[in-house]
Amino acid sequence: MHDDVSKLIRDQKIEEISTSRETIQVLLDDATRHIASSQTLAVSADMHGAFQLAYDSTRKSCAALLNYYGYRATNRGGHFAVFDCAGKLIDSISDELDGLQETRRLRNAMEYPGDTRLFLNSDDVSEAIDLAVRVRRIARSVLTFED
Repeated sequence: MHDDVSKLIRDQKIEEISTSRETIQVLLDDATRHIASSQTLAVSADMHGAFQLAYDSTRKSCAALLNYYGYRATNRGGHFAVFDCAGKLIDSISDELDGLQETRRLRNAMEYPGDTRLFLNSDDVSEAIDLAVRVRRIARSVLTFED
């Protein structure tokens, strides 16, 4: 186990679980559908919906990776723990998630109004969708099962 992952467990941000192929498949299927839906919404007036679905797709792809390795985020860890742990487990995910802070900030501003920047532009949405596609692709390449 990676030392960084051990720290997340000690800090109760993630916990160990039994891997579930079914759960992993559901998460990846959701991620795929969320990408398709976000691409559809991106050409409509619902930029917030498109952005939220792209963000959720990225999160679900990362959650599938955590499950594959026998982990899940706790309520204490939340979305950040999902992304943090996935990045600690898979270097290529870590590279992709380097720019996630801005995406998370925008998502939080939409979910918890109070931030001064609540307006998304098409570039924000396109970047979130592109990130979701790349992370899902990496997750699918990592997630293999022996029968």
